[in-house]
Amino acid sequence: MFLPGPPHSAAVEAAYEDDLASDGFVFNNTRLWSYRPDVNDAFVQLRSLLTKTSSLSELERAVMVTATASARADSYCAAALPS
Repeated sequence: MFLPGPPHSAAVEAAYEDDLASDGFVFNNTRLWSYRPDVNDAFVQLRSLLTKTSSLSELERAVMVTATASARADSYCAAALPS
């Protein structure tokens, strides 16, 4: 990543530790969202609100995200899966 690391905080450390515990490394998107963990939390809450009554499975939503990113020729986001 070309940006310097985000300012140190408990929220940043928790996000990094979550990635390390589950995957063994810190994702680039975690580093980016760590500049504004409050915005990330709000986004996660909004996404949850929008999808909680959906009949689509997590896999179906992941396919939609990947297909949309691919159709837009976005090679980086085409590999991203929603959580």
